[in-house]
Amino acid sequence: MLQPRPRSSRIPGLWATLGWFMLLAGCATPFGAVQRDFQPLPPSTLEQSSTVLLKLDSNQGNVRHHWEAVLNVDTDRINLVILGPLGQRLATLHFDDQRLTVKRSGPIPFGTSLEKLLGELQMIFWPLAVLNTDKWNQDWYFEEQKHIRYVYYQQQLVAEIHRHSSSPWSGDFNYISRVSDYHLNIRSSQLDHP
Repeated sequence: MLQPRPRSSRIPGLWATLGWFMLLAGCATPFGAVQRDFQPLPPSTLEQSSTVLLKLDSNQGNVRHHWEAVLNVDTDRINLVILGPLGQRLATLHFDDQRLTVKRSGPIPFGTSLEKLLGELQMIFWPLAVLNTDKWNQDWYFEEQKHIRYVYYQQQLVAEIHRHSSSPWSGDFNYISRVSDYHLNIRSSQLDHP
């Protein structure tokens, strides 16, 4: 009769198998899960002023949101005001060269943070030269061809921004994530024409 094998000889094999599966799971992790958010750029990076009314639609999977906002930018500060359906102020983001603050006066009608939204708006509206020389977002790179801005993080394409206007501030803009099921559509109107 054969003697049963001691259990201790199976344990290293189980650990090796478990380690192999963990390695495979790590390799299969979606890229977006480890992507660091784009850090909003301080107002001094943009050498112009503008006030823009934004009508936004966001799609995250099957969840859709529609809202309006006002983006006011000058060389000293950035204000992003989120508006409710009757024009009431739901939240305000204020950013100067020293700090970023958010004040809420009601629930906001979308699932992303205002800091992340501001970063996406800067990717859309800020000039390429400013985006590509930013010291806080060195893993990010931007290029543009035929009204499409390509957004790279660590040399991987993570988003496309389709521009349907020759104006830098007014028109239709579509931010399309290439690493998740997220789209942001913007219709913007510049309120202060220089």
